[in-house]
Amino acid sequence: MRQKRSGDHIKASIAICALLIWFSAGIRAQQSNILYYMRGVPQSHLLNPATQPRCGFYLGLPGVSPFQVNAENSAFGLNDVMWYNGDSTITFMHPDGDKDKFLDLFGKANYVSADVSTSIISYGFRSGNMYYTFDITQKVFSRFSYPGDLIRLALKGNEEDDEFDLSSLGVTAMTYTEFSTGVSHALNDMITIGYKGKILLGGANITTKKSDILLTTSTENWTVDSKYDLNVSIPGLTIGRDSAGNFDPDEMTISEDLQASDYISAITGNFGLGLDLGIHVRPVENLTLSASILDLGYIRWKSNTYNLVQDTRFVFDPEVTFEQSDTGVVVKFWGETDFGEAILDSIENSFVNNNSETETAYTTYLPAKLYLGVKYDIIDQISVSVLSRSELYKGRIRQQLSFSANFYPIHMLSATLNYTIMNRTFNNFGAGLALKAGPFNWYIISDNIPLVYAREINENIILPHKARAVNFRIGFNLLFACQRDKRKYGDLPLFF
Repeated sequence: MRQKRSGDHIKASIAICALLIWFSAGIRAQQSNILYYMRGVPQSHLLNPATQPRCGFYLGLPGVSPFQVNAENSAFGLNDVMWYNGDSTITFMHPDGDKDKFLDLFGKANYVSADVSTSIISYGFRSGNMYYTFDITQKVFSRFSYPGDLIRLALKGNEEDDEFDLSSLGVTAMTYTEFSTGVSHALNDMITIGYKGKILLGGANITTKKSDILLTTSTENWTVDSKYDLNVSIPGLTIGRDSAGNFDPDEMTISEDLQASDYISAITGNFGLGLDLGIHVRPVENLTLSASILDLGYIRWKSNTYNLVQDTRFVFDPEVTFEQSDTGVVVKFWGETDFGEAILDSIENSFVNNNSETETAYTTYLPAKLYLGVKYDIIDQISVSVLSRSELYKGRIRQQLSFSANFYPIHMLSATLNYTIMNRTFNNFGAGLALKAGPFNWYIISDNIPLVYAREINENIILPHKARAVNFRIGFNLLFACQRDKRKYGDLPLFF
């Protein structure tokens, strides 16, 4: 039987997502792998707190030291969805397309992320064999994860007693301000260690703490076993309750008249701590081994919180039909082709009426990262390096492996070419460039430079149609008291 629709709930959900995107418009992304071994960039200590810049003092220009943008889709690129076939554009759903090939792109868990970061204050200075850094950074970590089985269900439909594991379905989006201070200590000519403490002030958050969902289908009905925890802390968000005391999605509103005091209350009410650790070891003259652990931290959310917990089973009839069209077979749920909206509307009543709601504090953890690097100086002007990056996100490990060639042809210039294996793809090429003119330092870095582009004929738009991830980082610093003797301090050398 078809469930009752609720357009207001959909609008409210969209409003929440729009608000989070608005919050993130000025804020965080994953750090660039190239930055780890990039000479001429003082902010390389962001990836390893043991790194010591070559200059006695640096000051980053607020807002752009650094500024980084990152967009990533782990499963597919635009060219996997649509492409030119003669004089027309077709999709994987077209009779000449390959739906099975498209489905093979999806793993058990898939991710879509879009993050931005900007620095408010960034400076550092040397004192003897110690180097001190201080940064204030506005950040957002945003990621939507979805199971491959959800795509399989939408495109292929189901048969009797099919099971679909939807447990990776979830979202994490948070904006916070990070105050960090670090110390790098050159113990001797061989070993340099570093550590950095962080104070985290949360702004807004929506996170799936637990997602354990199994869908079992038959020709008559679908059964959902759902264990789901969703936590929210957003300034200005109000979720009303019905006469029974349960959350009422139709009474979900977001204030349009937020004052500065509302943001201050949110930030001061959501407190957290973090820690970074790093080390560089030079066992022989031209070889440097290094490691760092970043973002060992948490935020305790206490301001304007809502918690939704579900542990139940419910059954519903999806009314699935298959219709032939000019573009192939169309799967319809309750007579509609919009699978996402149909499935959300159909289970809304069952979901809302089978959960518990509270307004208590909760804790989220930062996605911890482990870097392991090896760098070899071929000559003073050329070095090569290998860097492994592992990120722990909700019990799953995401792995990247980067290979770099670093060039320092003259005192004023540093350049890097990079190749990264990530997201089951092998076409991720990047580059970095750092320049110095007097006290002025400028750099630009990208781990994923699209190499192949396509032109959309109707609108004449150039698109990187094979790219799954694009990022860039820019920065501008003032540098003083720079040393040319790169071996003097036994640190990770920068070329100034």
